[in-house]
Amino acid sequence: MEIAVENYIEMKRRANGEKTVPQIFIEGEYFGDEERLFAEDKDGSLDIALGL
Repeated sequence: MEIAVENYIEMKRRANGEKTVPQIFIEGEYFGDEERLFAEDKDGSLDIALGL
């Protein structure tokens, strides 16, 4: 159980305290949640974030 708590704390730290699900990371950096993923895919900026 201690490992699960440590993982939760680490994920909150890496996601700047966000608790949304899913938490999306690109190349180890927090990107955002599902809403941001879809919005940036729609306007084309997701390709830039992915380096495409």
